[in-house]
Order: sequence, then C-alpha cells, then structure tokens
Amino acid sequence: MTKSSHKKNVAGKGASMSTRAIHAGEPRRKYADSLTTPIIQTSTFTFRNSKHIEDYTRKGKEHFEYGRYGNPTAKIAEKRLANLEGAEDCVVFSSGMSAITTTILTLIQSGDHIVITDDSYKKTLEFCRFYLKQFGVECTIVPFGDYKVLEKASKRTPVLYFPNRQLILT
Repeated sequence: MTKSSHKKNVAGKGASMSTRAIHAGEPRRKYADSLTTPIIQTSTFTFRNSKHIEDYTRKGKEHFEYGRYGNPTAKIAEKRLANLEGAEDCVVFSSGMSAITTTILTLIQSGDHIVITDDSYKKTLEFCRFYLKQFGVECTIVPFGDYKVLEKASKRTPVLYFPNRQLILT
C-alpha cells in the first residue's frame, strides 16, 4: 500500500451524506487493520526510531506526540464534522467548559461586555463573573426570561450567551 493511499480519505468528494457520516475523515487503512475507527485512549505516542523523531522535530512531519496536542480519534471526528458541515475545519473539545471558554475568549477582547443568563452552567457563570475581569471584560448576568433587563444589558455588548440555545453576536 502506498503512502498516498494510506492517507486517502475513504469518503471523498461526491460521496453521499450517509457515507460521509460514517467514513469522512478516516484514512483508508486504520490502526491494527480495524474495520472502524478505533478509539485511541493513550496520552503519549511513540516514534519508530530516531530518524522519525528528527523528521517530526526538525522537518515538521506530522505525528501525534502527546494527547494534549492531538489524538487520532479526535482528529478523525473533527475532519468528519467539518466534512458534514461543509466547513474548512472543526475543533472538538473534551468538555463543555473547554468549548464555551474557548469560544468566548475567541470572540471578545479587553474592554468588551458580555451578557449571560442566570440559567447557565454554574462554572460558566463563575468563569464570566470572576475570570473575565482579569482580561478587562465586564460580565452582566441577567435573569432568564426577563427581556427588559436583557434588552437594557445588551445595548452595549457584542456577545450574548444563552445556554442550550445559541451564541448571539450583536
């Protein structure tokens, strides 16, 4: 098997939605010759030899090194979701807090104001209430369903967050 066929995506352009939902993002040849994508549960990865390490560190050859920096199972999930959504790329997270804090920190900057409803996850409220101050971001927590308070608070804010609903940019 050639290297190019090893990396070739099973669900290429023109594949049906069903095929893409099952196979998009997968290499044709999988670890241990498994039929489906295996769930990789390790935090560290090995290199075949010192040349392989050198290719990785000095020449930028792609290789998984440590779980914090990437995981083959997560990478396939990201590629599959991006394919299904018609997106350029995708990022999956190991927790909801990682997802929402990354999203908020990506969308705001020092001097911004965020409005969040009081029915948000407790740790998200804590993050907005206490940690965003360190970045010079003001947070207003409004009672869920109190539209007058929400309207008043959102007059000067670029980001509104409603848990289990959507993130609204204004």
